[in-house]
Amino acid sequence: MEAGGRQRGAHLLPRHPRQPLRQARQALRRLPAHLAEVVPVRARHREEVCETGRGLPAPQLRPPRLLHAPERRLPPLHVPGHEDRHAHVPLRARHDRRHPRRCAARAVCSGREKEIMKHRLPTITILDIPIVRATEAEAMEEIRRLTEQPEPALVIYVNAHTLELTTRDPAYRQTVQEAAIVMNDGIGVSMAAKIVGKESFPANLNGTDLTPLILKLAAERGWRVFLLGAQPGVAEKAAAKFVSQNPTLVISGTNSGYFKAEELEGVIQKIREARTDVLIVGMGNPVQEQWLARHQAQTGAKLGVGVGAFLDFSAGVFPRAPLWMQKMKIEWLYRMTREPKRLWKRYLIEAPVFLAHVALDVWKKKRRAKPASPQ
Repeated sequence: MEAGGRQRGAHLLPRHPRQPLRQARQALRRLPAHLAEVVPVRARHREEVCETGRGLPAPQLRPPRLLHAPERRLPPLHVPGHEDRHAHVPLRARHDRRHPRRCAARAVCSGREKEIMKHRLPTITILDIPIVRATEAEAMEEIRRLTEQPEPALVIYVNAHTLELTTRDPAYRQTVQEAAIVMNDGIGVSMAAKIVGKESFPANLNGTDLTPLILKLAAERGWRVFLLGAQPGVAEKAAAKFVSQNPTLVISGTNSGYFKAEELEGVIQKIREARTDVLIVGMGNPVQEQWLARHQAQTGAKLGVGVGAFLDFSAGVFPRAPLWMQKMKIEWLYRMTREPKRLWKRYLIEAPVFLAHVALDVWKKKRRAKPASPQ
């Protein structure tokens, strides 16, 4: 006994018989809702009393309730004569028939998106255009794989001018987005990738350098190639050069890119009758990509490639920049000096505007992704 008649340790005892219960309730209020439902208040109180050595032993707590009930399944479906082919069909499958969006979402979440993807290479998205990030060898392997698919594949090279066109032409933007593979062409796209903040492209996959590799692959695989584009007679000169470089290459036909609207059906029939596998189109952006998107399936070609001025370069109509300018990535300067009236606006005005659009697009996306501050 202490002075004043108080028992030793009395200050440790609760002042009120229900004080432990109140403390337990206060503790449960600070717990998350899904944990507070697991342990009853009185069971928690009895457990605390048991720890102090007073009262009855703590009862066995009931297990937490499942957040989701197990999936119900229908009884086996028996087909007469095929008893070994019955399967358990979950109720969710029947529910997805009435909700196709949910079914599509589950298809993506379950890993079946790999079957839907057009290509399997990593990409860098610039102005909502996914551009593959690959080396020349990886790009060629992917192109080879695309030719083995049942649907026709469209190959597009994009530069700063092309991507800037997609901001002004929604139809052209959709064409580029739906292409089988989109590859980077030029220093402008590389600068845009740095603005986006992603890793840079490992190689410059421009049409002038990569299309000869496609022709070499066509010669090895025995694919028939049709050349469409440029002025009359240019495609024939380019075809002769391609065959001299690859003797086993089969050129199924050529045609000028300047033909009237009433001649369109005849051109498509000519390409189809030539049993074309690879269709090379050089009509300039955005005409060549839109032409392929509309008519490639009618021609029967497995692979369509928009090459721009590649046929003119190959035929010697326009000389290409010296090798040292190509290595320094200033080939655009050489082309502008050769055709100043046509290209000065593209390189001196559109290129800076394109980079500004990329920076603005990145800023807008970061602003939308930033969480709203609490009021």
